[in-house]
Amino acid sequence: MADELPFAVEAASPARIDLRTEYMKERFSLHPDWEWHSFKVIDHKGKRLEDWEFSSYEGGVFPNLITRGPRKGRKNYRKPMPGTEGTYVVGDREFKAWLPTWEARTGKCSVCQGTGQEWTGWSRDAGDRFKDCARCNATGKPPA
Repeated sequence: MADELPFAVEAASPARIDLRTEYMKERFSLHPDWEWHSFKVIDHKGKRLEDWEFSSYEGGVFPNLITRGPRKGRKNYRKPMPGTEGTYVVGDREFKAWLPTWEARTGKCSVCQGTGQEWTGWSRDAGDRFKDCARCNATGKPPA
């Protein structure tokens, strides 16, 4: 089939969530199923993630699936649930200041999200690559 990838990516990946999405849901009181579909860096000092100052996320709740064609069964990002779409600006300093709150609430390390495995990269052949989390020494718990 055209939809199948010649390699298994999801099988080896630990379950992960997008902490920026979780932050936006909490900060802006968004719908629990809200997700972003596009983002752009607004202000930055360089090209690395650590250099971002502000980023803009555009998203909504997308309950509808595509019904025909090669993307059949995937989410239809052109048809958001009315009243849920929006663009939100996230400051990197605010987000980093929120991380200890998330760690205290969940009891999980914010780098590895409690899996003990830190994401190190992606390749077409191997998919996601992980190593032991350096922040929590692969325990999955936030350092004291």
